[in-house]
Amino acid sequence: MKPLADKGWVQDAVNASDGRVRLVRLTDKGQRAIVKAIPLWREAQAKVEQALGAKAMRALNELLDISVARLAKVG
Repeated sequence: MKPLADKGWVQDAVNASDGRVRLVRLTDKGQRAIVKAIPLWREAQAKVEQALGAKAMRALNELLDISVARLAKVG
């Protein structure tokens, strides 16, 4: 979170009583960064899909989903 806060994209929302929890909110500057980044992300995704093919992209995304679900059970 520190790099995002240093750029002014997020800020603390409230002080949580539990030190393990940090609540943050997206700033206006952060929202503008997201709006700017989305088309770039979509372009990058399209280039990767073009290079790998749609079938490989679906398989890759499925494998990532499975991996994330399994890791969530561990953590």
